[in-house]
Amino acid sequence: MANFITWEFVGTNEIVRRLERIIPQLAPANRDLARTAGRIILMALRKEAPVGTHYIISGDQVTATYPETLKKSLIYRTYAKKDYVELKFYAAEHVKYVINKTRPHWIRAKNANFLRFYWPGAPPELVEKFGGNIMYFKQVWHPGTKANPFHERAFKSVQTEVENLMTQYGATIIETLEGRQGRFFF
Repeated sequence: MANFITWEFVGTNEIVRRLERIIPQLAPANRDLARTAGRIILMALRKEAPVGTHYIISGDQVTATYPETLKKSLIYRTYAKKDYVELKFYAAEHVKYVINKTRPHWIRAKNANFLRFYWPGAPPELVEKFGGNIMYFKQVWHPGTKANPFHERAFKSVQTEVENLMTQYGATIIETLEGRQGRFFF
């Protein structure tokens, strides 16, 4: 008979020896994995983050700007815990109003007598009353905003890439435990 399948059973002593060799590599490799996943997710978040239109009023001149306040505020940090590495994302405080909808609400002048703002789609009677699109009110009724779950779109767009990264990481651990020279490259 020809031998065409060979099974090798590694004894527990050999497994323990291999685990002892790999454990010092796991902590930095876990952190590197989290950082790499963080960079991938952060790029997707910045790509999906909405950019609002803001108007700068100087005298009668109005300039439209497109600040990337939310996009620029997005960051991540990794935290080494006892048994795992934590990956956290942070953003400007107003991210909660972007992700979740806001209800209709009053906006009132607090530090001045009037609110002053540019309203490009103002009704013609107000444009005539104020002599243009720069408005002055003691208070305004804001209709609220729709939710923009840009973070969900971002995560979905890179889910496969992050899963592949984790699969590669797991395969490296298995290779090392099997005695093949697995190396962590992240």
